[in-house]
Amino acid sequence: MDHTIWDMWYKMNGPDQKKLRRRRSYAGGLSIVAVRENHKKSGNLAWFLAKNTPTLSITPPPPCPLTKTHLQGPQKAMTSTQTLLRALLRNPAIIQTKSQAKQLHAHILKTEGPCSTHLSTTLVSIYSNLNLLHDSLLLFNTLHSPPTLAWKSLVKCYAFHGLSHQSLAFFVEMRAMGKHPDLHVFPSVLKSCTLLMDLRLGESLHACIIRLGMDFDLYAGNALMNMYSRFQSLGQSGRRRSSAPKMLDGMPERRRKGKCESDVASCGELGGRIVSEELEGEEGMFYFDGKAKRQIGGGETFNNNNNNNCNSNELVNKYEEQATGIDHRVNLNQITDKLPQSSGNREISGHFYGKMNDVSAGRIDVRALLMDNVRKIFDMMPKRDIVSWNTVIAGNAQNGMYEEDLAMVREMGNANLKPDSFTLSSVLPIFAEYVDVIKGKEIHAYAIRHGFDADLFIGSSLIDMYAKCTRVEDSCRVFNLLSQRDAISWNSIIAGCVQNGLFNEGLRFFRHMLRAKIKPRHVSFSSIMPACAHLTTLLLGKQLHGYIIRGGFDDNMFIASSLVDMYAKCGNIRIARWIFDEMELHDMVSWTAIIMGYALHGHAHDAISLFEQMEKEGVKPNDGAFVAVLTACSHAGLVDEAWKYFNSMTQDFGIAPGLEHYAAVADLLGRAGRLEEAYKFISNMHIGPTGSVWSTLLAACRVRKNVELAEKVADKIFRVDPENIGAYILLSNIYSAARRWKDSANLRIFMRNKGMKKKPACSWIEVKNKAHAFVAGDKSHPYYDRINEALEVLLEQMERDGYVPDTKEVLHDVEEEHKKYLLHSHSERLAIAFGIISTPAGTTIRVTKNIRVCTDCHTAIKFISKIVGREIIVRDNSRFHHFKDGRMTWSFEHVKRLVYNDLHAFKCMVGFTQHSSKNFPLPQESVKTKHPQLHYESKLYMLLQGGTGIPHLKWFGVEGEYNVMVIDLLGPSLEDMFNYCNRKFSLKTVLMLADQLGFSDMFAGVRAKYQILKKD
Repeated sequence: MDHTIWDMWYKMNGPDQKKLRRRRSYAGGLSIVAVRENHKKSGNLAWFLAKNTPTLSITPPPPCPLTKTHLQGPQKAMTSTQTLLRALLRNPAIIQTKSQAKQLHAHILKTEGPCSTHLSTTLVSIYSNLNLLHDSLLLFNTLHSPPTLAWKSLVKCYAFHGLSHQSLAFFVEMRAMGKHPDLHVFPSVLKSCTLLMDLRLGESLHACIIRLGMDFDLYAGNALMNMYSRFQSLGQSGRRRSSAPKMLDGMPERRRKGKCESDVASCGELGGRIVSEELEGEEGMFYFDGKAKRQIGGGETFNNNNNNNCNSNELVNKYEEQATGIDHRVNLNQITDKLPQSSGNREISGHFYGKMNDVSAGRIDVRALLMDNVRKIFDMMPKRDIVSWNTVIAGNAQNGMYEEDLAMVREMGNANLKPDSFTLSSVLPIFAEYVDVIKGKEIHAYAIRHGFDADLFIGSSLIDMYAKCTRVEDSCRVFNLLSQRDAISWNSIIAGCVQNGLFNEGLRFFRHMLRAKIKPRHVSFSSIMPACAHLTTLLLGKQLHGYIIRGGFDDNMFIASSLVDMYAKCGNIRIARWIFDEMELHDMVSWTAIIMGYALHGHAHDAISLFEQMEKEGVKPNDGAFVAVLTACSHAGLVDEAWKYFNSMTQDFGIAPGLEHYAAVADLLGRAGRLEEAYKFISNMHIGPTGSVWSTLLAACRVRKNVELAEKVADKIFRVDPENIGAYILLSNIYSAARRWKDSANLRIFMRNKGMKKKPACSWIEVKNKAHAFVAGDKSHPYYDRINEALEVLLEQMERDGYVPDTKEVLHDVEEEHKKYLLHSHSERLAIAFGIISTPAGTTIRVTKNIRVCTDCHTAIKFISKIVGREIIVRDNSRFHHFKDGRMTWSFEHVKRLVYNDLHAFKCMVGFTQHSSKNFPLPQESVKTKHPQLHYESKLYMLLQGGTGIPHLKWFGVEGEYNVMVIDLLGPSLEDMFNYCNRKFSLKTVLMLADQLGFSDMFAGVRAKYQILKKD
């Protein structure tokens, strides 16, 4: 033990020298100095007591130096020890460590023998105060008739450890034994009800508190407000069934049958609520089946039969009216304040209420009831501290009752209570929701003046507030000024950057968090995954996925949904579907993610099939799910299906279409060429169409080359959104395509005078964990020469296969040849060519572009995919485009296999034949072949098989009756030849070297042609 019994006495009584002098005689003549010396020697209670306690009459353990008696006054020493023990037991809170409690317990057993009920109860209290559940329970089980203090101690200890079922079971059993709870036990029991999400048990406890006259206690009031606020924040109306009857069945028989004649009504208060709750569901009916008459305590019987006049709902209402004084016949919707709610708040409310059980029309509005309960409890409290105010303020904020929350803060100021850090952290999200950065800055200034700005909770709330007000720079400043940063502050700054489109900054903060040894939580991954999805960094997404698996977060439904979304938006819909199928539970977010993933990849029928499966599983689609399925129909041109789902929104599910739904249908009609129908559809929208909705039709007008309708649509856009740069560019391109160069030029001049700048087309590809970006005609890339050579080779083969450039896509008044060059140098083609020469053969090439892929590039990529035999996936700002034509079919199909060497070519070359698989060495000068077609095809093969660090084909031609490819030589069996053939050799020399190395049989065909080589 860390302190002596006298040290505990000092803590209990303070440095009062008079008391110490009065007690000095009890120590057998020990002086204060001696006591302090004993304390310095060991600081150990057992050592001190053993030195100052006589030998007991019971058989002692074997003697040791520490157990001998050295004092002359044994009786006085005993008196001193007993006095000190009694003082300690009167104030058990002094025992602050497990070691102290254990040694005190051991000393009592040694000096007093078997503990009395009083001592055992006190020790149970000490163990429970130290949260030593196992020791408390062992000692509790030794008590024949545990007093109230022992019961209360176990209830609190169970609640502290989160064992809510056991805590409630002990509370029920304590009431059944006729023990009355006090003010200190109800906060623990209410905490257990909150953790179990059992509102009815909580209300029953509230009724019990009222009956016992404890409803005016500060701590009980705070606990009740906290409980009701938690229930309301989760919108609980459909509640989990209480498992109290199962707990009662598992109790020891002797205790469950204990007497409670003294107060049958009070001890049946909670039991009655449990029974009434169980009677409402099928589980309750099965539970009481065969137990129609269950006797509790003194004989009160609960009957369950069809003739029972006491309806379970009436019993529920009875207790709720006792607890809250609210008549259920009142329509609470009439008294609920109408508060402004943001769209985000409505979505959150819909998300939670979508998970609830259906409630009949006659049921009460639980949300309003709970908030009213909280306020009533608060108003009835005769004394309110800062905790009381903060509980109500936090509950209002969590439930979106922002006006009431701000009014509470004003009332708090009128009550001469200053807001603390907890108050500010509850109020700041209000201004974040209302995007009121001015008021948020006022709170920030208040926090600085009162020294709260260094608080982690305040800092995290400020970061979140500024980020939601689109002031990410201020969020970063607050974050950088924090002296210490926890996981919450890191997650706040990461989420703020990602939500404002600063994806690279979000990834940078995530890397810094890992370097700071802060372990990511599930919220961290949910925040950072959208950054990978928008940047299409598949490799980084896979690394994060691996981290998630290693951290054990992969079974989290929210993270799994983020992974589905990430993989789908990074172009790998197959893995996204696999993760979705592996999920045990699917919520609306996961369903929407996989449906939208299939929609973006053009797999409309898969998306529709999943949507129908979701409905069959009883999940009601929300507005996001309808956006996903309408997008799928739009990309596939499924007009009839789209109309069916669009009409079903309002007719079957009561969902009013939003801008995204109208835009999806308008885009579908435009793709189908039904431009006039799309124009009428947008004009008849029940909400005012925005520029983005009209822009979908304007883009269709460009594809269909309908200039007249395009001008009408553009006029609509400029009226509602005069700063829409995209609309000006689209209209200019439409003029250019119609060869109305003057109108196009005037529009460009107007844009320039307005300071509008066109966003340059950009494409990027990720190779070896590094993103390579390209713009049209980009010559800055270090591999530009190789990229340009690859594009020339590809263009030659594409033209041979029938590719004809669509120069109408070039919206510049230039020569035809220059138009072809401009098409040839589009950013996506540069990125694809770099991917071909920089990645191994057969690797899928994934390219992202910030604007739509033009029609000519779409056609060209089809040819490229067929030529190179690779799958190419291009994501633009609309959807994914998949290009795949199986393996490459070569015109020179006699070649069977190739052998590779280092990138730096050796001068010794080798060819192959299909039939004999024999190698033929060829001189370097064979590159100057007389077969231009084969020479061209050799370049093409060099492109296909090439890559950084991968050797290239040097030549392809005909030698005698064979088609021959010339490549770099590789193979350990020819290692010596490599060492010699490091300069240009003639064929004779090469064959001589090969013959000396034992490869003469491989070159029989060449030897027949070149008789100059002798066998020796």
